[in-house]
Amino acid sequence: MSVLTHGTGSFFGGNSSFADVMLPHTTNTYMHEYNQIAQTASYLNMPERMWAAWYAYIGNDVLATGIMSFMMHEIVYFGRCIPWLIVDRIKALRKYKIQTHKVPTAQEQWDCAKLVLLSHFTVELPQIWFFHPMAQYFGMAHTVPFPPLYKIIYQIAIFFVFEDAWHYWSHRALHW
Repeated sequence: MSVLTHGTGSFFGGNSSFADVMLPHTTNTYMHEYNQIAQTASYLNMPERMWAAWYAYIGNDVLATGIMSFMMHEIVYFGRCIPWLIVDRIKALRKYKIQTHKVPTAQEQWDCAKLVLLSHFTVELPQIWFFHPMAQYFGMAHTVPFPPLYKIIYQIAIFFVFEDAWHYWSHRALHW
């Protein structure tokens, strides 16, 4: 199924085995898929070719979106912490800390990271995983070429409002 033609295959349809569903559908590499798309769809820019190659390589739209979204979430979430981990280790900068006497040990940071990962896999991963079917249901396309920039910006703005409302109201519900 090609992201260029926007098929709507069934997740467990037909005679597919679990391995057929969970593993890339092709023996080709990602770069092979990318090069084929670059040759057949030269009108696409590089991010669009990379996007289409990812979906072609994985072969399952829900799986491709879930893996990409979760990996981006983890890279951004933990990547933004790296500068502060470094700053915490520089003694000359400790005078700028609000709690100057509290410097987390490596064990405390590892314990925290394990709890965060548990939360990410048990709470956030299911939400990320079900985003693709919900987005498709509401008409959000994941095909190439990408929509105009103004459409991307307003969709992201609307998404931020819904995401924030979701977190706010679900958090409020936990306090009832």
